[in-house]
Amino acid sequence: MPGPAQSMNWLHPIKSIQNWFFDPSEKKPDIIEALVTGETVKTIQVKYKNQTAWLQKSLLILELNGENKVTIMIPHWLFIRKFTGLKRTNGRR
Repeated sequence: MPGPAQSMNWLHPIKSIQNWFFDPSEKKPDIIEALVTGETVKTIQVKYKNQTAWLQKSLLILELNGENKVTIMIPHWLFIRKFTGLKRTNGRR
């Protein structure tokens, strides 16, 4: 009978793919232009490609492009989480 490490080998490719898509250590930021629709002290609500999301200001670099338009430099992992259909799964529900 195989031990626990040997019986779990088939999961490693799945975890590798998940880590490749959702690696929070990735340093490359994304740059987007969005419309500001709301704001609090610590967060900003933006509309980007018909999706609205609240973003933490401390994670962003903002540049004003007009009255309500901003250019946002956003970490890649946060962009994936907020503006795509992909969600991070960690095995717990």
